[in-house]
Amino acid sequence: MEIKKITEKHKVLVDELIKVAFQPYQAIYRIKSTSIGNTFSFESIGVFIEERLVAVLSYYQDANMLRLFQIAVHPEQQGKGFFSVLLAHAEQIALHKGLSKVGLYTIKQTKAYAYFKQKQFIIIAQTEASFAEPVQDGELLIEYEMHKDLLC
Repeated sequence: MEIKKITEKHKVLVDELIKVAFQPYQAIYRIKSTSIGNTFSFESIGVFIEERLVAVLSYYQDANMLRLFQIAVHPEQQGKGFFSVLLAHAEQIALHKGLSKVGLYTIKQTKAYAYFKQKQFIIIAQTEASFAEPVQDGELLIEYEMHKDLLC
């Protein structure tokens, strides 16, 4: 296992990983967009096993926090600790930059919400998710903004 900074040459691998990781939700929710475009500057790190990308996390600085997004772990690799390694790495990046928090948005109806709660992230705000809608008369996605204080 190796953590690498994601570069332009990895873009196709990142896109494929995100597509596979979010595929289970496609039957329930129509994803309007997972593209972040070029609206701000960000960096990404990934876990590679040999040359295979198995987990990715992107981040950018937002005031006094490192904002995490575009988080994905290949379904066959979930539960093996790869995301915990990326999260710990991102927390160290934040501290190195002199930032006191990490923050993210996650969906209530996913396993990720329970994971982040276990990792001492707290809910700051709650809204209906704007990037997805139910395919049928299903439950609306609830998006949580969560923060973790790194200095406690």
